[in-house]
Amino acid sequence: MVFFKSHEYTVEELIKTVDIAFYTAKSAGLNKLHIYNSQDKDYKQTSDDIIAGYIKEALQDGPSRFELFAQAIVPLQYEDDKIAYEVLIRMWDSHGKFMPPDCFLFTAERYHMMVDIDIYVLETYLKTVCQNPEHIKKIHSVHLNLAGGTLNNADFQDKVKEAIDTFDFPWECLELEITETSAVGNLAQASEFINFCRSKGIGFALDDFGTGMSSFEYLKNLPFNVVKIDGSFVRDMFTDPVDHAMIRYTHDISQLRNQETIAEYVETEDGAKELRNIGINYGQGYYLGKPYPLNDWF
Repeated sequence: MVFFKSHEYTVEELIKTVDIAFYTAKSAGLNKLHIYNSQDKDYKQTSDDIIAGYIKEALQDGPSRFELFAQAIVPLQYEDDKIAYEVLIRMWDSHGKFMPPDCFLFTAERYHMMVDIDIYVLETYLKTVCQNPEHIKKIHSVHLNLAGGTLNNADFQDKVKEAIDTFDFPWECLELEITETSAVGNLAQASEFINFCRSKGIGFALDDFGTGMSSFEYLKNLPFNVVKIDGSFVRDMFTDPVDHAMIRYTHDISQLRNQETIAEYVETEDGAKELRNIGINYGQGYYLGKPYPLNDWF
């Protein structure tokens, strides 16, 4: 049961609130009534349970659904007819309401569902793009994000090997992105799989660079082809000289190691110009292109 005043909720919010009350009553046993209270200590747990249910439905093509989007990665030092993008995942719940990624991905991490999502993205992207051979001819690079534990997961590794045998895709165009905070331990444990991927031409990108404590040590010792500079540095580079210096130093060190650099959160023309002056290879952000559905790229 939910008590509410006029205009206290939108219809979508009210449906979600009723869902929470329903699942809370159901979890308490048969023939139970739960009166919704946003201050309940079980509220967050129940809400996460519902979101986890939506994720399971989406993975199984149920009432909830996933959709792949892509955001352009644009060369800053030259013009090119080839295209590059990062593949992103979006989700709608069983009522058709959009759920922001930071909402459901946090829950997926907590419920140990990220490997399933990463496998879904890999398979769905390859199935979709391989039906569009003319699009494949235009691709320069495709970036897929991986959660911290995915790289070491046997199921994911098997899916990659199976995909290489199944799909006619230019594997040298694929870059697997690992966040800096999860890179060291996971990459060290997955060395055999990494060597296999590199033998097929698959590259690795270090995502959110600059957010960890040992960043430059990573650049020296780990096998990355691409370094993505965290957007927080790009956003504040005109007001904070340290952020500007971090971008320049990161690019200089990456160049010494023959690594390409991508700056995230490029939101203005002035930002793009300054990154171009520094020498950054690629940019990604709303000024250069907003994410839109993968099918629209075809």
